[in-house]
Amino acid sequence: MARAHSRILVTGAGGFITAPTSFSYVGTGSTKYGPSATAPTNAGTYTVTATYKGDANHTPSSSAPKYFREPSGAVNPAMTNSSSW
Repeated sequence: MARAHSRILVTGAGGFITAPTSFSYVGTGSTKYGPSATAPTNAGTYTVTATYKGDANHTPSSSAPKYFREPSGAVNPAMTNSSSW
């Protein structure tokens, strides 16, 4: 099952919605994957980085890579309820 980007909401200071935001997924350790804009569906360890392209009033920015483990290839609830990056 593919992870939908619509389940991840990235906000900036003061609750500013940073849409559109792109995501880059990379396998870590023995997991070989990416970098890819497509969320992984196989079991393994990964990082995801969110990137905001900016707009007329805000400069572009990227998050630090956020580590996550995909234990079975199923959607990871921790990614849908992620704290701030």
